[in-house]
Amino acid sequence: MPDLVLAPAPAAQTSAPRVRRLGPAEIDPESGRQKAAPARHWAERGRWTARWLHPPETPAPAAGLYALTFELKSPAAFRIHVTASSLYELSLDGDELGRGPESGHEKRWHFDAYELRLDPGRHELRARVWTGRPRVFPNSRPGLRGDGFLLEAFGPDAPPISTGQADWRWTPEPLIRFGRADHLTGASAPITFDFLSATPGPARSPRLGARGAGLDTVMHDDEPLLAPPLLPPLHEARWTFARIRAADHGADGAAWAEPSHPSAKEGEWRALLERGEPVRIEAQQRRRVLIDLGDYLCHHPFLHVAGGRGARLRWRCTESLFLGEKDEADAKPHRDRVDGGRAVAPADEATLDGAEHRLRAHWFRAGRYFELSVQAADAPIEIRGIAFFETRHALPEAEPFVGGPPEWQALVRVAVRTLQNCAHWTFVDCPFYEQGQWLGDARVQALCHLVLWRDDSLVRKLLLVGAEAPRRDGVPPAFFPGLPILRIPSFGLWWVCLLHDYARWRDDLAFVRSLLPAARAITEAALEAHRAGRAQEGWTFVDWAAGWADGEFPGSGAGHDVFHRLLLLHVLEKRAELELWLGDSAEAARCAAAADSLSAQIVDRFWRKEPGLFADAYEGPAASEHAQALGALCARIPDDVRERCLAALENPEGLTRTRLFFSHNVLEAVAGAGRPFTERFAPWLRLLERGLKTFPETEEPTRSDCHGWSAHPVYHLVTKLAGIEPIGAGFAEVRVRPQPEDLTRFSAQAAHPRGWVRVELVRETQGWRVSVELPPATRGTFEWAGTEQALREGRNSFQVAAA
Repeated sequence: MPDLVLAPAPAAQTSAPRVRRLGPAEIDPESGRQKAAPARHWAERGRWTARWLHPPETPAPAAGLYALTFELKSPAAFRIHVTASSLYELSLDGDELGRGPESGHEKRWHFDAYELRLDPGRHELRARVWTGRPRVFPNSRPGLRGDGFLLEAFGPDAPPISTGQADWRWTPEPLIRFGRADHLTGASAPITFDFLSATPGPARSPRLGARGAGLDTVMHDDEPLLAPPLLPPLHEARWTFARIRAADHGADGAAWAEPSHPSAKEGEWRALLERGEPVRIEAQQRRRVLIDLGDYLCHHPFLHVAGGRGARLRWRCTESLFLGEKDEADAKPHRDRVDGGRAVAPADEATLDGAEHRLRAHWFRAGRYFELSVQAADAPIEIRGIAFFETRHALPEAEPFVGGPPEWQALVRVAVRTLQNCAHWTFVDCPFYEQGQWLGDARVQALCHLVLWRDDSLVRKLLLVGAEAPRRDGVPPAFFPGLPILRIPSFGLWWVCLLHDYARWRDDLAFVRSLLPAARAITEAALEAHRAGRAQEGWTFVDWAAGWADGEFPGSGAGHDVFHRLLLLHVLEKRAELELWLGDSAEAARCAAAADSLSAQIVDRFWRKEPGLFADAYEGPAASEHAQALGALCARIPDDVRERCLAALENPEGLTRTRLFFSHNVLEAVAGAGRPFTERFAPWLRLLERGLKTFPETEEPTRSDCHGWSAHPVYHLVTKLAGIEPIGAGFAEVRVRPQPEDLTRFSAQAAHPRGWVRVELVRETQGWRVSVELPPATRGTFEWAGTEQALREGRNSFQVAAA
């Protein structure tokens, strides 16, 4: 029986220099026999030579091991492309090569590329392939049809090791079973490792499937279409900031009592964590430890154990301890609090056979606290190591805004950390629960990414997903990559807004043009539904506002609400700009005409002169911040109406208030009009006082402690307070229009296709000292108190009078 996991080293790394994993830019999509020779028949274009391998057992177990031993008579340098239907872990001669593939869908499933330089002799490739099943596998890792594995080797020196050609063998992993966890209350189901009763199965020949199929394949036998990765390998690094919070002899799941003085038991665990000194647990003893990771962390926890035949280990990660037996939002205390709290979360577990093992679950866990419970049987057990390896998209640390009161710097730091934890093989919302990408939520995350980092690979992937996903009634799936039947009409429209955002913040109009047909289809379907007086199919979610059932806007199910009309107007205006930027003036004029007509209808039907508000529905007095914010953002709404919308947002008494998600649009409206807006950071500052290390789904009480959509105040600090924004498409021209409010000094930076835009303002006796740095081949305008000053590439330094 092979060890449960490969050695506890970061994925995508190896100590052997003979192996290198390639990034997306290094992979030629037409290489590796993905393209056919010119003489091949048209129906065979895009075929790989390798064939999919499938487990001989149906249904397949939770995991299986594909293995191949091969001999090299001389040194060989070659490349392999590797993928699996769900998740693979690949090793060569015992060294871990990597984990993958990147998440995708059947129209674009990804493979990974590795360069190998091997010496003569005997070598072994092993791939542990996990099987996806509904409600027991993370939603961000769906199992495609077939539960298969595919590897193709190519190059002049490549040995004949491709699947379907070489004698690969498959062995089941009987010691591994999935638990059960609902996708909204435990995204990644617990794993059970039963070493004691597991019986190794014989190695058998796997079933052969169809040949791999590339994106340009004409006939693909329902196999997923394979493409190079869009993203670099995930960041993997050992986490060193963990500390022991409590240790006792308590039962698994019992409440913790934080001692006033450290105990000897805690000291033992601390020596293990800090110096690697083993913790010995005698026969029949029960021990428990609670580890505070010091921050919110997406990670692979590793356990190194030995002995202890029959011992049972259970470990779980949680965002917060709970003052009760259930993971109910209103039971979350201050996040630093341990005493009286329980770690309530799905638990991984193992029953030991007395041998030495290194344990790791198949998928990352998320949260701040890690609890391990050990019940020894008739033999002592040693815990020889506990380690945590952070995993996420490779985003560097960022300091996009510096200035203001100290709590603002805490806000920026926590916002950055939230975005990092919500970025993996897709945008993730949220890492502890559903672990998938919601199309509308991710638009807010993507905006933050475009400003904070030059790496826009996740944004491009989000745009591709929205364009390629099958639409019903013009609405793309709301959640990727799982739950394809779930659709939210507003989320498709927010995706069109993101395409407009990307066209402004990045110089990549060719990519934008390739996605324009999808933007047109989504917009036209929404316009057709509006003209027919009906709601589009799906969940009409808008925001988790108080008093709204399931987050749905009042009247939206019958198509009688103002929100979806204002959002459609907002999108038509943005699409008209897109069409102009891409050179189609006729289509731009058609969008503008539709927007003019829709604006007049909205004002006629929903505007109430007294009290000066947009009503939520045809009838009734109900009004919301949501409607007023969108009204203020739409340029074709009359100026006097927009002004009263802004006045209502400044004095929102009686309005349904936005929650953290939709407050992005309120800040866009208020700050975009040049009004003071930072006082609206109050909900985020209250969350910091509650000890949160990332921003949550909603204000307290909250289900999720880490939700990417809630990080947007950092975007507004850069784009509205520091005033850095593109003019037009491609970010060729920059507008800097600061709104310093009562600050005396601040600096900010925003990512640019050719570098960074940096702004610093310092208040002096007679005015402000200003420094603006622009990237090469970039011009700009500094706007201040009704005046404009031209900016050139490089550093611009000058003074302006007090506003």
